[in-house]
Amino acid sequence: MNRGVIYAVLAALSFSLQNATVKELSVTMGTGEIAFFRGTLSAIIIIVLMKIQDVHFSHEDRPTLILRGIFGGLGMICLFYGLRGVPLADASILSQLSAFFVMLFAAVFLKELIPKGAILPLAVIVCGASLVVRPWHFDAFNVYSLFVLAQAVLAAAAYTTVSRLTASGKHHQYEIVLYFLICAAIAGAVLMGRDFRMPDMTEWGFCIALGIFSVLGQIWITRSYMYGNAVGQLCSVYCRFFQFPLGVRFLRRDHDCHDLNGRPSDYRRLHVSDEVEARQDLSEK
Repeated sequence: MNRGVIYAVLAALSFSLQNATVKELSVTMGTGEIAFFRGTLSAIIIIVLMKIQDVHFSHEDRPTLILRGIFGGLGMICLFYGLRGVPLADASILSQLSAFFVMLFAAVFLKELIPKGAILPLAVIVCGASLVVRPWHFDAFNVYSLFVLAQAVLAAAAYTTVSRLTASGKHHQYEIVLYFLICAAIAGAVLMGRDFRMPDMTEWGFCIALGIFSVLGQIWITRSYMYGNAVGQLCSVYCRFFQFPLGVRFLRRDHDCHDLNGRPSDYRRLHVSDEVEARQDLSEK
C-alpha cells in the first residue's frame, strides 16, 4: 500500500479522536478557549520535537506558510464552533466536501489532474451533504452546519498550500505544522477575549489529549502529501467514518436521523441535567 494512503488513514483516525474530544470539551468550555489550548499545547509539543531533532526554520515561502496557517486556523475555529450544534456523524459528512474543493483548488492552482473515477464519489458526497444541510427545509435547517461547510472550504485551501510546500522539499513537516498551530492559537485567543477560565483537572486532561491528537494528525496528514499529490490523498477525508463509532461509543450520542418528511428526530444534548430532561418530558406531554 502507498505510504501516503497509510499516513492519510492514520491522520483521519487522529482527527476523528480530536473532534470527539472537542465535542466533549464544548459542553463546558468556549470555542475560543478550546482553540487556544489546542493550538498552544500542540505548538509546545512541536517546538520540543524540533529542539530534540535539531530542526530549524527555513527562510523561504513564508507568505505561503502564513497563508497555510491562516486557512488552517480559521478552519479550526469554524469546525470547533460547528461541532457545538452538529452531531459528529453529520460533521463528518459535511467535512467530506473538502474533497470536492481540494480537487478544484488542486486543478486550478497546482495544475493537477482530476482522476476520472473520482466524479461519482464526489457527486455522492455533495448529495449527502445536501441531505444534512437541507436548505429547502428552513424549519430543519441547522445554522451550525454552515460553519462546518466553511471549514471544508478552508481545509481544502490549507491542504492545497501544504501540497505546494511539501512539493518544494524546502520545509520540514514540523515547520509547516507549527505555522498552523500558532495561527490557530492566536485565532482562539482573539475569539476568547476576556472570557478566559482556567480548566479544571478533567478539562486539562482532555486539552492535553486534544493537543496530542492534533499534533499526530497534522504530522501524518503532512507526511501523506510527501508521498502523493493533493488529489491522491483524499483518503484522509473519506476515512472520517471513524467519527461515527467514536460518537456512539465515547459520547453516547444519538446521531441525527430523519423521517420521510425530512424532519430531524429528537436527540438530547450530552450532560443535560435530570431536572431539565424532566421538564422537557413534561412539555412534550
